[in-house]
Amino acid sequence: MDEPTLRIQAPDSYRAERQYVAHVLFEEFLGLRCTLEFSDRRDVVVQLAAVGSDPAHCLRLPDVLFQTPLAAWLSAASLPRRPVTRFRLEAPWSEAQPGAPDLVVLYAPEPAPSTWVSQSAQEIRIGFDLFGSAFFMLSGYEEVVSEARDKHGRFAAPSALSVQEAFVGWPVVDQYVELLWTCIARLWPGLRRRERQFRVQPSHDVDRPFRFGLYSAPRMLRELAAGLVVAKRKPRELLTQAQSYLGVRRGDPTSDPAYRFEEIMGWSEALSLQSEFYFIACRRSPLMDGSYELDHPYIRRLLRRVHERGHRIGLHTSYTSASDPSLVRAELVRLQQICAEEGVAQASWGNRQHYLRWNPRTSAGCLDAAGFTYDTSLGYADHAGFRRGTCHEFPLFDLLGRRQLTLREKPLVLMECTVIDPAYMGMGRGPEAREHMQALREACRRYRGTFTCLWHNNRLEGTADQGLYRALLYE
Repeated sequence: MDEPTLRIQAPDSYRAERQYVAHVLFEEFLGLRCTLEFSDRRDVVVQLAAVGSDPAHCLRLPDVLFQTPLAAWLSAASLPRRPVTRFRLEAPWSEAQPGAPDLVVLYAPEPAPSTWVSQSAQEIRIGFDLFGSAFFMLSGYEEVVSEARDKHGRFAAPSALSVQEAFVGWPVVDQYVELLWTCIARLWPGLRRRERQFRVQPSHDVDRPFRFGLYSAPRMLRELAAGLVVAKRKPRELLTQAQSYLGVRRGDPTSDPAYRFEEIMGWSEALSLQSEFYFIACRRSPLMDGSYELDHPYIRRLLRRVHERGHRIGLHTSYTSASDPSLVRAELVRLQQICAEEGVAQASWGNRQHYLRWNPRTSAGCLDAAGFTYDTSLGYADHAGFRRGTCHEFPLFDLLGRRQLTLREKPLVLMECTVIDPAYMGMGRGPEAREHMQALREACRRYRGTFTCLWHNNRLEGTADQGLYRALLYE
């Protein structure tokens, strides 16, 4: 028996954009088949495409973002108005999301409706542009419109609407999807959505696999001398550093305090989790691109070890290659070649941009053309949360090329230094940081999504960092 199909009737404009957001919301997130029909109309109607179904039985929504004239598309005039509107979902619309914050409205008609969600005998009406609001978040629309960039060329959190309006800490697109499903389930109780399970995805960017281990002997001597004279470190601490260095030089990489890979994999395996490790393949900028060469014997050994223990390897694209398809492709090929030489084979390959240097205009298409299966760069370096409004994997959209890409995004929810470091959120390692991290994790749990967290191996030297990290895995 054929699966039921939902028929979406929409205005005849921005076809590629409408098809993308319908595909993600209905098919990717809810697991429901849908078809789009375009006509000369001003609203969006969702019906059940089945023999004998009543066409008056429908879900109706206003159309706002995709009414934007082409001349104003991707311009400041098409951005959501501030301050954004919020409203509290009331029963029965709130039953699937008890305790959720007020729902954020990014696009709505003027004047705003008196009731945001209502039901008559045969029809449910949502009073805001749910599809346009979801597209704005999923596509990174404002990032292409805005010229604001930080010193690393990134679209930084202070420029983001979700940070300015304080909803970056909640997956608003997932909240839209739950409202959408609540309406669909009331209209057509026989439909069944895709079942999802909450999971934790630990990941680790390998920027500095060693603190001292790859130093030359003269450099290590200078390091010890500076520690004694300038930093006034205790002789016992310097002796420990020297022993660590000598241990690595004698063939034991685990002697180095930054080399925490065995512990990391052990912590994941205890919970049946698979860690992902992202390696820099080419040091195009010696000052920015890590502290190792991929073909170093210790790194080759680490690649083998990660694979042998059942974890994944990905590419950490170099600092300067973020928007150059030929360079990115060359780095992926080099990683794959060295992995193949070490007996490491994977069916798919993922990427994370070094320094999270995501170019909103070019990075997605660049990575797609290079042959990656997925990316996991889309989190803000300076503010933890839900940059694209979701904790679920989804296909990316090329706003300039106006097409859905094969490349999929695994949104990055948390990077440890984002929360801890004074240069970013500055919460340190105490209760405030722990509570904030746990709140993000619980938001992912609520929507049965994936809590993708990044914790660098060289940020797990002390017990405080280890305690925070392990709490994210175990609690």
